[in-house]
Amino acid sequence: MTSSRRRHFRVPMDIAVRLIAEDVGEQLFVQNRDISWGGVQFVLPKGSLAQTEPVRLIFPWSKGGKFVVDAEVLRINPLENGHTFVAARFSSISMNDQQRLEKLLRMLEAVHKMPQGEELVPSLEVLFNDPQDMASKVAEVATGRLSVTVFSPYEVNQSICLVLVGITELPVLRLRARVNEVRIFVSEALAGRQAYELDLSFEHPLGELKRVAESFIEQLCKIDPTLKSDWSFSVDHSLEFE
Repeated sequence: MTSSRRRHFRVPMDIAVRLIAEDVGEQLFVQNRDISWGGVQFVLPKGSLAQTEPVRLIFPWSKGGKFVVDAEVLRINPLENGHTFVAARFSSISMNDQQRLEKLLRMLEAVHKMPQGEELVPSLEVLFNDPQDMASKVAEVATGRLSVTVFSPYEVNQSICLVLVGITELPVLRLRARVNEVRIFVSEALAGRQAYELDLSFEHPLGELKRVAESFIEQLCKIDPTLKSDWSFSVDHSLEFE
């Protein structure tokens, strides 16, 4: 429960990916080895990258397109051929590019059979029946953090796909989140069952989270007009995407 690492199922992906880093004078093409929901492993020339340096990875996409993911370098191991093997975990991605990342993982999954019991995209679904409850949680999302109570254990530092669903008039909201803290408790209200309170942070630009929250709450106000007087939520429209 307190482990700082969790193995996400990795699938081989032998394609060139562009890398941008502050200390690198020019963009590098790195040879990607594998990819997962949590991150990537790739090879690049020795000495090209500092151990703790954040990087931006640009993946090729269909019809000449691309998608971009920011990542944290976890470790760099030297290889005998003068190159280094790098492991990095994803730290920030736009919601549109998250969809492309999921599609890429699904396509690779179809080629490389997953072991039984493995989960390609670890997901947590939160079901809402009341617009007020959903508005409260969506407003919390706009701060970049969220607390939820669940009955299944999750590991600290695990990246998950948080799915907010239940109001039929609204689309399903899929957000990439990281588990920062797990607290265990037993509640009489839950018939003595053991539960877990998760403290999540979102791996999306904060400006994008605010815009999505504003849009959802506006739609919730149309579904439940009482929210217009009972709820206040403001977004800085001058805030650009990060």
